[in-house]
Amino acid sequence: SPTPTRPSHAPSPHHQALVSASVSAPGGCAAPAAPPLSPSSLASLTDFVAASSRLLVLTGAGASTESGVPDYRSPGGAYSSGFKPMTVQTFLSGPAARARYWARSFAGYEPFAATRPNAGHAALAGLQARGWVDSLITQNVDRLHQSAGSRGVIELHGTTHVVRCLGCGQKQGRAGFQETLAALNPAAAEAAARMHAAAKAAKARRRQAATAACGASLEAPPETPEEVDARKALIQDHIREDGPLAIPVTRPDGD
Repeated sequence: SPTPTRPSHAPSPHHQALVSASVSAPGGCAAPAAPPLSPSSLASLTDFVAASSRLLVLTGAGASTESGVPDYRSPGGAYSSGFKPMTVQTFLSGPAARARYWARSFAGYEPFAATRPNAGHAALAGLQARGWVDSLITQNVDRLHQSAGSRGVIELHGTTHVVRCLGCGQKQGRAGFQETLAALNPAAAEAAARMHAAAKAAKARRRQAATAACGASLEAPPETPEEVDARKALIQDHIREDGPLAIPVTRPDGD
């Protein structure tokens, strides 16, 4: 199809989509603090997109931080706490490693499954629908691009939304597998439910306190270290010890 073009002096038809991608999400999410995109940088990006005939976009962890999924390398990212993701070699090394992985994934699944696309995901989907973006490759496993409407997304690192048996190769949706894990581990499921309920209650208290202090409806600020420790204590006793294990995990996708 013909490449979209525009006069250099006219507003770009996808300008607003690009602007929306730079809008900050509400407070309390995992997005690191960053200065707003300058008008000159936005203009350069707009011109680059408009001049491209088959634009390929590659996204990483930063695309999902405003959806509440922590990245790895920012000051408040997963690596800042000493977290190290489990490698596939470790996962394949034996049943103990896989039990540890799935314990972490089970505990973190509910908040991970509740994440929703942010303005950046929506902007890219809109640009693709208008013909400005041809292809999209992502390093992320959350499928938020697809949820926003992007088509033909290449998942460079796979996805957490489908699991496959290492023995027989059978595939199952992650939501269904969560139900299987809960049925096989009722005590852990009960503890995880208490943990998530406590987190929601703590968030509601923080929001109420912030609203009372400012006289306006505000997003809840991040959890305090004490609140994080309290959540961990609700489930820690129900997870079999096989090495260092922090519950809930820093990255809620279980890696």
